[in-house]
Amino acid sequence: MPKQLHLKGFQAHSNSVLTLAPTITAIVGESNAGKSSIIRAVRFLLENKPNGNKFIQKGKSTCTVTLDSITHTRTKKDNTYQLNNTTYKALKQKVPEDIQEALNVSEYSIQPQHAKLFLIDDSTSGEAVAKLSQLADLSLAQDSMKLVNTKRRALTASIKANKELILQIEDELKQAEPYKSLSDQSEIIVNKIRQYQSKSKQYTELQLQLQSISTKQQEVDRAVDVSDNIQQCKQLITRQTEIDKLKRQCTALSRLVLSVQEAEHTVQSAVDPVPLIESIKEYKKEEQKVQKLHNKIERVLHLEQQVKNTEQKLINFKRKYKNQLSGVCPLCGNQLHIEV
Repeated sequence: MPKQLHLKGFQAHSNSVLTLAPTITAIVGESNAGKSSIIRAVRFLLENKPNGNKFIQKGKSTCTVTLDSITHTRTKKDNTYQLNNTTYKALKQKVPEDIQEALNVSEYSIQPQHAKLFLIDDSTSGEAVAKLSQLADLSLAQDSMKLVNTKRRALTASIKANKELILQIEDELKQAEPYKSLSDQSEIIVNKIRQYQSKSKQYTELQLQLQSISTKQQEVDRAVDVSDNIQQCKQLITRQTEIDKLKRQCTALSRLVLSVQEAEHTVQSAVDPVPLIESIKEYKKEEQKVQKLHNKIERVLHLEQQVKNTEQKLINFKRKYKNQLSGVCPLCGNQLHIEV
């Protein structure tokens, strides 16, 4: 609680010191003795009001009002506050923030001498609610209610828009009824896709065969014994027939993909009906599988080239050993038949 109020050069008070009671301080005196000046001095300190220098005592150039450790000084040129030996300049009718925090009062803390009763005679019901909300820090609840109302209005508008969209979609569905005949074309595409799926299953089986061929190729690379190399190469040559068969089946699959693409183009050139959407999506997935199949074909061609290289190495190897052995086995003396 404030303990002492000191007025110096303020209207009728040249140098007045008032000791404030811990509870209520009553100011009593004759008319024109300076009672109202004390109220104005408190307002001058707390709110930096009134503006101007008319309340500076005649014959003096400075007035000060001090409440405990806070002092407000006004001259004809300067308007300052002092707190703990620090000077703050007051601009117009604003109180520096550090002074406001030290005073810890608001405009509602002062009741002018002849003013109406606070929140009873001076405010409407709405103004009283707003002030009480501000004092009790109820702004969060008010902002929440505003946000709820805003979202409610937005939700109402969204529901209305969705209803209009439903009506629009129903109208479009009615207009699309003449295109139901396209279901036959959709069935043709579905059959093509099923054929493609069957070919895809064959492709999986062929892929397993490719893995087997790859395993054999690795065994050829690791082989050291000449006879084993010859036997493995014969097996690889046998697999060559399977590779050719795989290539022919891949060619057939490519033709099937082209026919499906042509059917899709025929349907899209007419109308893109709803029943065909899922079929087209499924076709796209199968088309990706075809692309993977082409990648596997490239791997098969690469493997085929490796087989040819291995065959050539075996031929060279046979020629080399044919010249060294001269057609006779060094162990048994029998005649050797080496085919080159």
